[in-house]
Amino acid sequence: MRDAKNSNPSPSNPLIRPARRSWSGVLWKIGLGLALIVAGGLAMRYLWETYRRAAAMDAWVEVPCHIETGFIDPVGRDQYGQVKYAIHLTYRYQWEGKERKGNRLRRLSSESTDAQKLLKQLNTRTAGTDTVCYVNPEAPDQAVLQKDTKAALYSLWLPGLIMIGGCGILGSAIVSAFRRPSR
Repeated sequence: MRDAKNSNPSPSNPLIRPARRSWSGVLWKIGLGLALIVAGGLAMRYLWETYRRAAAMDAWVEVPCHIETGFIDPVGRDQYGQVKYAIHLTYRYQWEGKERKGNRLRRLSSESTDAQKLLKQLNTRTAGTDTVCYVNPEAPDQAVLQKDTKAALYSLWLPGLIMIGGCGILGSAIVSAFRRPSR
């Protein structure tokens, strides 16, 4: 049978050591929380800048243009050794009475290892067709046939959640650092 006097966890009992705080656990939580906050913040900034660039294209002016050439060409290999293809376009448009030449489908280049995917995009823009392009009024030599998507705005919630989780972990670490150890 146990002695009731010795089973009471008290500082006067020499057989029971007081609990000590695990500083390695606190430091781990602080590091993890800060890492999640930084990673979420960087991802949010990237997505916001992507959305902002796409939204700025709304100010670009729609003008008629004539597609002169359009073809798919191999441009190299990707990291797996597969052939990469790119769409090469040339089109002419008028801006303030001056004829200009463009060569971009989108703001960023259109490359893929799937030539059929690029061919679908090119089929609606064959040589000799008239269509519209979007011209940057601040830099009229910048023109695209297709504006950037604003889909990055719809993805901002995920890095935001990661940041909130990091704040929760960091807050938990701070609270546990100042809490008295349980006995």
